[in-house]
Formats: sequence, C-alpha cells, structure tokens
Amino acid sequence: MIAAALLFLIQSTDFSAEGLKALEERRYEAAVQSFTKAIEADASDYSAHFNLALAYGFLNKDAEGIAEYRKTLELKPGLAPAELNQGMLLFRQKRTAEALPLFEDAVQQKPRDFQPRYYLAQCQLETGALAKAEENFRAAIETDPKSAGAELGLAHALARQAKLAEAAPHFRQAAQLEPARRDALLELADLYQQNHQAAEALAIYREFPGDAVFEERAGELMLRNNQSAEAIPSLEQAYAKGPTDANRVALAMAYQFSGKGEKALPLFALAAAADPANFDIHMMYARALRDAKQYPEAAHQFEEGVKIKPTTANRTELALAYQLNKQVEKALPLFDQAAAADPADFDIRMMYARALRDAKQYPAAIRQFNEAIKIKPDDVRAWSNLAGVLYVTDDLPQALAAFDRARQLGENTPGNWFLRAIILDKQRQLKPALEAYRQFLSMSHGENADQEFQARQRARIIQNELEKR
Repeated sequence: MIAAALLFLIQSTDFSAEGLKALEERRYEAAVQSFTKAIEADASDYSAHFNLALAYGFLNKDAEGIAEYRKTLELKPGLAPAELNQGMLLFRQKRTAEALPLFEDAVQQKPRDFQPRYYLAQCQLETGALAKAEENFRAAIETDPKSAGAELGLAHALARQAKLAEAAPHFRQAAQLEPARRDALLELADLYQQNHQAAEALAIYREFPGDAVFEERAGELMLRNNQSAEAIPSLEQAYAKGPTDANRVALAMAYQFSGKGEKALPLFALAAAADPANFDIHMMYARALRDAKQYPEAAHQFEEGVKIKPTTANRTELALAYQLNKQVEKALPLFDQAAAADPADFDIRMMYARALRDAKQYPAAIRQFNEAIKIKPDDVRAWSNLAGVLYVTDDLPQALAAFDRARQLGENTPGNWFLRAIILDKQRQLKPALEAYRQFLSMSHGENADQEFQARQRARIIQNELEKR
C-alpha cells in the first residue's frame, strides 16, 4: 500500500513537472494534457488546476480557463494570482461585472502590484466608475511610470469626466512611451473636434507632416470647417501616399468646393466605380456634373442615387436634372409623384408648375401655381409666375390681377411693369398703360432693348391718342 501511494505521488509530480516544462516551451496543448493527468491523479491539487487554467488562457480557451481558475479558488480561496488571472480572462470576455470583485480583492492583497491595480481601473472605466478609475490609474502609474496603457487609461477616465485639458498630457505621454500608440494622438484630436477646438486638433495633425493618416485627418477637418482650398494640399499628400476611397472622395469634395470641378470629376468617377452601392458618392458626383453643365451624365448619376434611396427629395433632384437635360417628359412624372407624396411642400409645387409651364401644359401649370399660393399666399414668386402663365394663355384680367398682387407684395421689376403695360394696353386702359410703359422705361436702363423699343413706340402712340381726346 505504501509503495502504491508513493508511485501515485511520483506520477502526479511527474505530470505537473511535464506540464511546467511544456508551459516554459510554449507547448500549450501538451501542457493541457499533462496538467489534466495531474488533476486526474489528484483532483485537490490547486496548483495543477491553476497551471491548467494558465495553459487554457494561452490557447485562448477562455471558458475552460475561467472554470479552472474558479476550481483553483475553491481549493485555495483568496489566491491572488488566480484572482488576477481569472479576472483578466473575464475582462477579455467582456464580463466586466464578474471580473471587478476579483481585481478588488487582488488589489487589497497586493496594493503595490501594478497588474491588479491596472485591471481594476480598466474594469471601473468600463463600468462607468470614472472617478475610481482615475484614482486607480494614477496609483498604477505610480507603480509603473512607464506604462503607456495606464497613461492612456487615465486619459480616457479624465476625458469621460469632461476634463479634456487634464487628459491631454496623458494622451501625449502614452504616445511618447510607446510610439506604436500614436493613435492616442488621433483620439485626442478627435476629442478636440468634438469639443469644438478645431485649432488644437489641427495642431496635432500638423505635428506629423507627410504622414498620410494625419494629413488625411487634417484635410478632412479643414473641409468640415469650410476651408476647402486650404484642405487640398493635405488631402493631395494623403491621396498620393496611400489612396483610399475615403481620401479620394474628400479630395474630390475639396476640389469641387474650391471651384476646381475639372479636378473633382475624375475622382468622383473613380469613387463611384469603386463603390457603386454608395448613395452619397453618386449624389455628390451627380451634383458636380450638374454644376459642370454635363447634364446627361448628371442625370445618370442621379438615377443611380434614386435606385438606392428612392425618396421624395431624391426624385425631385432627379427631376430637376431631367429638366436641365431638356427631358421634361421624364421630369413631369417625378414631380407629380413628389407633389402627391408631399402635397404641402411649396417648393415642390413651384418646381412642378414651372416644369409644366416649360412643357407648355399651361392649364396644369396654373393649377400647380395656385396650389403653391394656397400654401404661401404672400409669396411674390408664386404670384409673378402665375401671372406670366395667365398672360401666355391670354387670360388678361386674371394675369393683371396676379401682376398687381405681386407688385403689392414687393415685386417692382421692369418685367412686371412691362407686362402690366401690355395687358392694360390690350384692354384699352390707355392712361394706366402709358404710366406703366413709362415706369418700365425708367427702370430698364437699356437692359431690355427690344422691349424698350416697343414701349417707346406704344407710349408715343398712346400719348398722341390721349391728346386727341
């Protein structure tokens, strides 16, 4: 019996020794097998459970590792390394609430150790206990002043407490301690932007001239701040060093907003081809083409945008593109759909009415202008446009009434006076017609030569006729 017991102990010890050797050599599967055999030999060996959990952790088998650490703590309550390691696996699995008490107990046992304090702070940061996280990150930094992770964690805790000025040096310290963490500076710049401190954000981007990432961010920031021309050099550098869909579109936008449409269009074309399902790119490209008076191509891009998002606003924009491309027959059904979808939209009614007028569908145009006037009874444009269509249809009394209403609302243009004069003249209201012709001539100043000639001729004839009475 004694010999058998000794053999059992030797076997158990050998399994653990093999497992430790495998751990040292990073043969984690072999370590799992050895520690599993050690536990089969002695299920109460907490060190075997601990080392098995460690091997599982290296293999990213977190669930198995957590279970073994839990068994370790059942056998050896309060074992700080087990609490710390189990907490780290739980934290990795985003089970922060379960990890928190383990880190708290580990810190109580080893208050000067960096890892328990650091992970406790991370848990508190994740659970929103920001003041406690700040306190524990500061304690972790006292223990290890060279920890970039702790500096960054402290920066996050301060920033989330709206202490950006205090957080800034810690973002910088994290990046200085570990240059690979330069994203900390990008994050700081983003926070500056969110805090409406564009100058501070731009200053960070300017610290890395020639770096494509920072140049791109600088260009995008200036673009958002309506500094399109200033954004171009940074975006050009970023695009030249590492072209991406994002910096291609940003550069195209900067060109477009700076009046350099000829440079924007090829970039928009590449962007649309690279991402044909991107609604925003199709619409930006379409508007750039429209501004360049390339109406057929613009209409095509608007069509692609409407396929992706067939909203009333997008259909309306496509209809306007058809109008510019002299495809009124395609525009009218879209305007009709838009008016039906949003009957109280004044602008849609006006656009539809003008399209109908251009298509010489005058009765329908008059109906739409009247619908617009119902929505905005005091809109000068609606009355003036209505008056013009009524004049064309020879409904002179109604046209005169509409011109008079437009004038009452503030329209005092040569065109208004000329057409009023023509109508009054046709109605043989000679004295007011003469006054209207003279008012037109006093305002036109050579800008409407043909109409001025006609007005002078009619004014002279009317004057002679009135003098003969």
